[in-house]
Amino acid sequence: MDEPTAALTDREIETLFKTIRELQKKGVSFIYISHRMEEIFSLCDRITVLRDGEFAGVKYIKDTSFEEIVQLMVGRELGERFPERHAEIGEVKLAVKGLTRKGCFENVSFELREGEVLSIAGLMGAGRTEVAQVLFGYKKAISLQITRPAGKWLANTCCH
Repeated sequence: MDEPTAALTDREIETLFKTIRELQKKGVSFIYISHRMEEIFSLCDRITVLRDGEFAGVKYIKDTSFEEIVQLMVGRELGERFPERHAEIGEVKLAVKGLTRKGCFENVSFELREGEVLSIAGLMGAGRTEVAQVLFGYKKAISLQITRPAGKWLANTCCH
């Protein structure tokens, strides 16, 4: 299974894991490929790590730790898993209001400030790809307003 939970909801993941565990009890083996370490430690008995397409090591889950696996993955010891970072959040650099594409998404609005990273997330089919395509001009929108810091409109369109 190659990244089987990538497009699943939490409920669907629970169902998948229940099925995998039932099959494991019946002696069925799996090759489970994932970047989600919690899933690996929850489901797997053994882990093989590849780094840059090369074998880096193999460990039994019961005899290893998250940190040890990450070290195999990156080839060195890492510091903190989630180091605290401080970014100064500045003025609005981009504002999008009422972004709509018929049949894909409606009324998407957000502000992006200096020092921020914007992520558009959702399940497959939720419209995230189409939002990005409209923002970058690949597809047309029905309604779109984009401003820049001085408050001047970059776009105010109704495109069908």
